Amino acid sequence: MSQFILLMDISTIAFALSMGFADGWPLLLLACVSAVTKLAIMYLFYWVRVSPVALARRQAAIG
Repeated sequence: MSQFILLMDISTIAFALSMGFADGWPLLLLACVSAVTKLAIMYLFYWVRVSPVALARRQAAIG
C-alpha cells in the first residue's frame, strides 16, 4: 500500500512539474512532503525487519 501511495506521489510531482512552477508549486509542495514522509515510513518498516536492535527491543517487550 505504501508503495502505491509513493507511486501516486511521484506521478503527482510529474503532473505539478508539467503545470509549471508558477502554477503548480502548491501541488508540488504537497506531493513532495507526502513522498518524503512515505519514504521515511517505508525505511522504518525496513529497519524494523532487518535491524538487530529492533529484534532485541521486540524480544524485550514480549517478555
